[in-house]
Amino acid sequence: MYSVSSTFLSTLLTGNMISVSKVTGTEIGQLSFVDGSVTMDARRNITRTASVTFTATASNSLNEIFTYLMTPGVEITIYRGLNISGTEELVPLGVFSTDEATIDRATGGTISWSGSDRSKKISRAKFIDPYQITAGTSLATAGTALLQSRWSQVTTNFANVTETVTAQLVFEAGENSDPWASARDLFSDYGYDLNFDGLGTARAIPVGDPAQNSPIFDFGSGNTNLVISAESSGSFENVYNGVIASGEGSNVSTPIRAVVWDTNPLSPTYYLGGYGAVPLFYSSPLLTTTAICQAAATLLLALLKGRSETLKWPSIVNPALEPLDVVTLTIKGTPWLVVLDSLTIPLQAQEPMTANARQVVSL
Repeated sequence: MYSVSSTFLSTLLTGNMISVSKVTGTEIGQLSFVDGSVTMDARRNITRTASVTFTATASNSLNEIFTYLMTPGVEITIYRGLNISGTEELVPLGVFSTDEATIDRATGGTISWSGSDRSKKISRAKFIDPYQITAGTSLATAGTALLQSRWSQVTTNFANVTETVTAQLVFEAGENSDPWASARDLFSDYGYDLNFDGLGTARAIPVGDPAQNSPIFDFGSGNTNLVISAESSGSFENVYNGVIASGEGSNVSTPIRAVVWDTNPLSPTYYLGGYGAVPLFYSSPLLTTTAICQAAATLLLALLKGRSETLKWPSIVNPALEPLDVVTLTIKGTPWLVVLDSLTIPLQAQEPMTANARQVVSL
């Protein structure tokens, strides 16, 4: 969760709040909009995407805004927050480049715009030559060098990453290469989720067992029930309770693998329970030791286990929340501990926040 003040959180809990949303461009300043949202999804390579409907401002016509948005290299930053006693506290939701923009020239009314975070810049800067990482390079150094080789202006914060790459790695070049996917694979095999934060800095989030994490926000319990109503739908199509990770390729001289199961009897996908044992098999040339196999299997299981449901909270929007956050909520007196896989933050105050969450343990 993005760090916000205790006053911000306490104001959310009262339900009596004044929401504020802003969209800004470095060269053009604040932009006017009539609708929009930001979606964050840990299950996608490009974690943050946005859509906004823009209107003209006193300073810029619709044509000027369209021209600005369609200028290569231009980025916009989207915020949502609160006005607390006359002071704004804003949460950055992402730094985005244009994917598509459509202007209604006939009426001069609006621009429909969609964009992606900085990971798309990395993804599209395909490897022209094979990219090599030398064995013994620190993972933080290797990750920064890879990203900056694709876009020199990228900023990173890997201060929490202490591992070392154990074998020489080579990522193939060509039209099918995807440097961002390669970078995410590199970090995920050491137990990290690589993504860009709300201010456009690349970071590596350690992913552990969500059932062992303390919830960082409570959507409702006792006298502060913020879940006035809720809708849910679910599927077990991509829910697993075990991962078998193995190394492959020239870096692996002898077979290595690690097996990780959901061993929590309180979990709805406990592997010895009624759901049965449902493993996912995963192999990669980046898995060069048993320890790395173990880290990769643990991360994948944390992203896959648990009962998956799409939940809607129509009353409260907490823009500081992010994918992989663990939260609690109460629905008709029943407490849930869930991990957020994805969430959509609306820019309009009256619209609901939606989230896809997995119930990881019964409370």
